[in-house]
Amino acid sequence: MDRLPGASFTGGGGDVSESGMNSMSSPKTVLVLAAIMGALGVAAGAFGSHVLSDVLSPKDLSTYGTGVAYMQWHAVYLLALAWLNHTHDNAMFTWARRCGLIGVLFFTGSLVTLALTGLSFLGAVAPIGGMLLIASWVLTGLGARTIPHSTG
Repeated sequence: MDRLPGASFTGGGGDVSESGMNSMSSPKTVLVLAAIMGALGVAAGAFGSHVLSDVLSPKDLSTYGTGVAYMQWHAVYLLALAWLNHTHDNAMFTWARRCGLIGVLFFTGSLVTLALTGLSFLGAVAPIGGMLLIASWVLTGLGARTIPHSTG
C-alpha cells in the first residue's frame, strides 16, 4: 500500500477484495461510519436533552445517555483506529476495527432502542456489544506492540 502524503486511502489489513465484511470494515469505510456516528451522537444527545427529558423515565433517560456517550467516545476511537490501521497495516488493528464497529453498533444500538421502546430483550444484546468493544481495545493494544520504535 502506498503510504506517501496525499496517497489514496484504500484500506489496510488485506481489506481490498476478500469479502463484503472486509469492504464494510475497511479503514475508509470505518472513517466515514465513525464520522456519521459522531454526528448522530451530537443529534441524539440534543434530542435526548431537549425532547426525551420530558418523555422518558429517569432510568430510561440514563440508559439512553449511556448509549449516546459510548457512541460518541467510540466514534472518536474508530476514527483514530482507522487511521492507525491505514498507517500501520496490521491484522490486529484490522480485527480491532471490525470488533469496534460491530461492538458500538450492538452496544449503543441496543441501549438507545431499549430506552426508547422498552423492549427488554435488548438488554441481552448490550453485553455482546460490550465484549466486542473490550476485544477491540485489547486488539488495539496488542497491535500497538508491533509498531516499530521511532529513532527520533
